Amino acid sequence: MTEIPGAARGRGAPVSRPRIPARTAAVLRGPVTRALLAVLVGCALTAWSPPPQPAPPHRYEMPRWPPPPHAHAGPPSAGSDGTGAGAGAARRTVAAVNRARADAGCAPVRLSAALMRAARGHSGHMARHRRLAHTGAGDSTPAERLRDAGFRARRSAEVIAAGPDTPQAAVSLWLASPPHRKALLTCGFTHAGVGGAAGRGGPWWTLDLAERR
Repeated sequence: MTEIPGAARGRGAPVSRPRIPARTAAVLRGPVTRALLAVLVGCALTAWSPPPQPAPPHRYEMPRWPPPPHAHAGPPSAGSDGTGAGAGAARRTVAAVNRARADAGCAPVRLSAALMRAARGHSGHMARHRRLAHTGAGDSTPAERLRDAGFRARRSAEVIAAGPDTPQAAVSLWLASPPHRKALLTCGFTHAGVGGAAGRGGPWWTLDLAERR
């Protein structure tokens, strides 16, 4: 043991450190030792990797309230009778109307391709604007739409609705309203056109009734 010069003494005992032989010290300071230490440190760094970053929490979205209206399916697709899109629904609508007309002693109405064009166009307009009204594209009136579709009417009427899922439901809704019921049961009408368009708040229905001039 060798006493360290200038070291403080405590309790009368000298502070000392072990003497490292010169040969051992030379080995520890040698290039082989430094290379071995570098390899050991490199292995330790390679074996250790930082823990994975935690994934961000899932973003919570509150449910919409009130829920959006159910998007109803529109009327059936085109049939083969030349009346255009919604021909199946048009036939069922007219059949329901004619049952009520028969009970009232009126002759049945039959589908007109021109009235179908007018009714379909107006239903599409209402569906796009989500507005139930008799005023149509370009501020047109029902009579103007019939004329533009190529139907020359002596007299005519138009009834509209939004929401009924079936032709029978639409006709029942009209029959429950005195002004609409009067239009459906006017015995002088001979032709009809039905339009239906899917869309929010719909289906949107149009029934045009007319007597040809």
